[in-house]
Amino acid sequence: MPMSADVLKDLDVERGDGSVKPEEVRREIKRLEDERLRLAPEVMGGNREALEEDRGLERRIMELASAEREGRADELREAWRMRHPGGDEESGGPA
Repeated sequence: MPMSADVLKDLDVERGDGSVKPEEVRREIKRLEDERLRLAPEVMGGNREALEEDRGLERRIMELASAEREGRADELREAWRMRHPGGDEESGGPA
């Protein structure tokens, strides 16, 4: 599944076919969450720069999580199509 360059910046999460590598996305989300935890004392202490960095990390986590969900939905749709050739995905029956 194609994703925006902003979400993938500095991260190798795409397979050769443009789909997402879920394990890489989860690893990056974990890394970003760890960074947010490291910043927490500064954020709670009122450091504005730390707060802005935390907000940026939070946005990036949300983008990656959304991309991961979209990738998984694409995988499920493709599996359904393979099991139901000629079927209508919406109604669950023949097209």
